[in-house]
Amino acid sequence: MMMLLSSSHLRHSLAIYGCLVSSISIGSTITTTDPLPEGLPVWQCASPTSVFVGATEKIDGSRQVGNITSRRFSVYSDIHTVCHCPRSHTGNVLYTATASQPETNGWLKLNDNLSARVIIHGNGLDNQQVPFFQIRSSQQSGCFPGTSSYGPRSPAADGQVEFRVDKSFLGESHFSGELSRVYRQFQGADGGPAHNYPFARINADISVKTTQNCSFRAGNTFTVDLGSTPINHLKVGAPPELGYIPRQIDLSVNCDNISDSDIQGLEFFATAAGIPNTNGPYIATSKPGIGVAMTDVSGNLLGLGMENSEIHPLQGGSSLKKVQFYPTIVPGQKSEVTPGPYNATVTITVTIP
Repeated sequence: MMMLLSSSHLRHSLAIYGCLVSSISIGSTITTTDPLPEGLPVWQCASPTSVFVGATEKIDGSRQVGNITSRRFSVYSDIHTVCHCPRSHTGNVLYTATASQPETNGWLKLNDNLSARVIIHGNGLDNQQVPFFQIRSSQQSGCFPGTSSYGPRSPAADGQVEFRVDKSFLGESHFSGELSRVYRQFQGADGGPAHNYPFARINADISVKTTQNCSFRAGNTFTVDLGSTPINHLKVGAPPELGYIPRQIDLSVNCDNISDSDIQGLEFFATAAGIPNTNGPYIATSKPGIGVAMTDVSGNLLGLGMENSEIHPLQGGSSLKKVQFYPTIVPGQKSEVTPGPYNATVTITVTIP
């Protein structure tokens, strides 16, 4: 019986491809008269404009958990701002930033594998980590009744986003969505900002891809010799009579260039493809009436597809998985069994999510 085994070949490196999106403005080079958005609170500013900032980062190394990569962004662009100013006023500006993803100690949880931290620089913000509330800018700005402003400006449009790997993984981890919203008020505003009128949005579209060299510990091609079995020792849908030892193969996977601490908790699962027997969960052979059963080490039938196969964690740079095979008479086909050789082929694919 020929066993053809294939696996995903993954080489360890992490690449982060992303796009940060920011819409932030302050100051004025052009003023025009525009109607205020309905409901915009007094002394609050809003901006619907988005400025896109592209980013590409790479992380290399044998360790994944705790890896951090940082991307700075600085935006100077002509963007549209509307402020609700009941009277002409020049004074300090208050900035508030909220987290758009679940946050713990400044880290925003993007998915099971990744977190991000947003730090905003700019006039008077002094490296503020999101979230923060009504931080006063050190620079003053003018606010005039019934006007909107345009022009290149920078406070709250300068900062960085740090991405951190929280859990080891192989393959790809992706996040696309909003990280934070920034709000702008003039000092003297009554209470915090209205959250449906953001002054800035910071978004990210990030993919972290890892490729790792993994291989079967026992090689990629197996020939399983089920031995010579007397017909009268065969049973229907069960192993041969007492004394027959099922043939075992080792599907353990070794992965290179990854530390024991990183590999723990990673998982893999196996699927098997071949010609199924229509009368049971057996692999069809070249001989009528004879099938091959595939089981785990406890003797539980797996069947093609290995639908009942458990997910096995990788530990110490390798996985632990063995399967067994034995010949059996297919139910309802005992009269078709005759002496002679037989063979079967099955392909087992191991994947690491």
